[in-house]
Amino acid sequence: ADQDVAVAKYDVSSILYPSFNSALDGMSTDIYFQGCKFNCEGCHNPALKGFGEGNYTAGQLVKIIKEKSAGIITLMGGEPLHRPHMGYLLGLLKGLHRPLSLFTGYELDGIEPGILKLLDYVKTGKYDCNSKTPVGSFLASSNQVFWKKDGCGKWVVHWSTQKGCEQIERNI
Repeated sequence: ADQDVAVAKYDVSSILYPSFNSALDGMSTDIYFQGCKFNCEGCHNPALKGFGEGNYTAGQLVKIIKEKSAGIITLMGGEPLHRPHMGYLLGLLKGLHRPLSLFTGYELDGIEPGILKLLDYVKTGKYDCNSKTPVGSFLASSNQVFWKKDGCGKWVVHWSTQKGCEQIERNI
C-alpha cells in the first residue's frame, strides 16, 4: 500500500511561480490541482472541476517545487482535498522547510487533523456566488476565511472580508 502512495499520480493543472495571488505574507508558489466535487453554484474556477488521471507523482512535484521556487507553497484548485493521498504529498512538501498553505472549500473543523498539523495557512469556505467579492480581492467570496497557525499551534484568523485581520483563535 505504501508503494501505491509513492507512485500515485496527482492531476496538476499548473504551477505558478512567483505568485502573490495566494499569500498575504509574501511570495508563493501556487500548485493548482484538477478536480472538485463541491459543485458550487457559479464556480469560481470551473476549468478545474473535472478530474483527470494524474500527470505528476509526489516525488516529481517535490523536485519541481524544490528547484524552481521559494516562499510559501500553496495547494489550490479545484479542491486539493478531493485528491487521494494529499496528506502524503503535504508531508513531503513539509520536508522542504517552507510554509505550507491550502485553499479549500472545507471549514477548518472539516479538515483531517493530520493534514492541519502540516499546514501553516488555510483558506476555508466554499465559493458563494451570492457573496462574491470585487475583482482583486484576496478572497473570492466574503464567507471565506484565511487562517494562520500561531506560534502555539492555534489557528487564528489572518484575513477575512468581514473581520480584516482581527485575531480570532480556533483550537482544532
